[in-house]
Amino acid sequence: MSRRALQRGAVRAGAAVLTLLAASVLVFLVLQVLPGDPAAVMLGTEARPDTLVAMRREMGLDEPMAVRWWNWIGGFVTGDLGRSHTYDVPVADLITSRAEVSVPLALMSLTVAVGIGIPAGLFAAARHGRPADIVTMAAAQIGLSIPSFWIGILLVLLFTILLRWMPAGGFPGWEAGPSAALASLVLPSLALGLPQAAVLARVSRTAVVETSRLDFVRTGRAGGLTRDQAILSHALPNALPAIVTVVGLQFSFLIAGTVLVENVFYLPGLGRLVFQSIGARDLPTLMSVIMLLVATVVLVNLAVDLLLLRLDPRLAARA
Repeated sequence: MSRRALQRGAVRAGAAVLTLLAASVLVFLVLQVLPGDPAAVMLGTEARPDTLVAMRREMGLDEPMAVRWWNWIGGFVTGDLGRSHTYDVPVADLITSRAEVSVPLALMSLTVAVGIGIPAGLFAAARHGRPADIVTMAAAQIGLSIPSFWIGILLVLLFTILLRWMPAGGFPGWEAGPSAALASLVLPSLALGLPQAAVLARVSRTAVVETSRLDFVRTGRAGGLTRDQAILSHALPNALPAIVTVVGLQFSFLIAGTVLVENVFYLPGLGRLVFQSIGARDLPTLMSVIMLLVATVVLVNLAVDLLLLRLDPRLAARA
């Protein structure tokens, strides 16, 4: 990387740190004003007032809000996320066990999106304006219009109830063997990945079509390259920054936005943990999971920005 690119990367890294700090304050404040008393949720409505006071003291709820935020963010940075009020286990262990489901699910979903979306976009771009392009983009529009959880229900109806090929839901755990664990994630990954494939197909097609109109691509065509060869050797490399940006955003979404699909397939992932923690007013778990998801989104976006500087040095020159 050039010196200017390194400087721009350092600026973006600093901005990412400030974003995380601001997000931690916002997450903490928003969750503190949620209705309901965590101590009352744990002890029940019949708990005596002195018992509630003691429980609030034990949970640290009697301390000033600034002190509680400082203790929480300090523990988050050092890996001490506290103890779950609902499950009575360390929050770090709880998140680790749930991430063993959510991270493979996100990676499988991203593989579906990239494996279908980019080839479909290139196929449509190579046939721009022809019936194949129109049909491909119409299929992508349909994919964009159907929510992931509804696709999941349709997949269960087809592959579980009618064909009896795949399990309907649940997660047997990695101890049951990789094949059984991955099999339980196939339908959820399709439900999550197909709409993202539709997004990626449209973005890839648009980026490649716009790049194909540039002079250097026309020169390649004049030199004897076929349309497909010109797209793969000239248009696609120059369209990669736009495609990589969308892929990075999709991975962030697939990590943080799986609540509905995990509930449809009854998967014990991070999205379902957030849903359960809200109902139980389990603030240590809820704050840590949300902050972890925010950090994932910010760090993935930072990694994408740095990769874009590598792919297109002209971005650094515009700083």
